[in-house]
Amino acid sequence: MEWITLIIAGVVAIATIVYVCLTYKILKETRRSIEETDRPEVVIFLIFEDGTPPESHSNTEYYCKLSLCVRNFGTRTARKVRFKGDFSFQPPKGISLDTIDFIDKGIEILPPGIDVIQRVSHSDYFYNIYDHDYYHDKSSKIDIHVEYQSFGGILYYDLFPVDFLNFLGKQPKLTSNE
Repeated sequence: MEWITLIIAGVVAIATIVYVCLTYKILKETRRSIEETDRPEVVIFLIFEDGTPPESHSNTEYYCKLSLCVRNFGTRTARKVRFKGDFSFQPPKGISLDTIDFIDKGIEILPPGIDVIQRVSHSDYFYNIYDHDYYHDKSSKIDIHVEYQSFGGILYYDLFPVDFLNFLGKQPKLTSNE
């Protein structure tokens, strides 16, 4: 009878150890899942806008703007956002990307849902770009490496290919004089 008690105690001890190990793994996976969803997520992309030309462009029928945008899509604030890449690129009728303040100096704090936007080019040029062969000898794509931290000190790295040719052939809406 004593050996039955020992066997039962051994089975209970093994079951308890298995239960503790499984519980630890589940808790670890849950914590990792929460950290993945509850984090900053910084993205850099281009915004194409069309609209009414300003008075300085009154002789054109349509007008567009191309802007570089940094947005935190995450649920937590990002800090020490830094950008790396070849920023010597200059879009047609635009500014050189290395002159953009947030590209050069970074962004110290970027709360969730906040955009930092810089216009990089404007006018009707994107529609007519093929006529000018602007990209004939140039690359229109730049890879932007984004590095940022959470307030917990976790470092994140992402790579975003930004291609200005994505906007070729997009004709802005014609404005009317109504």
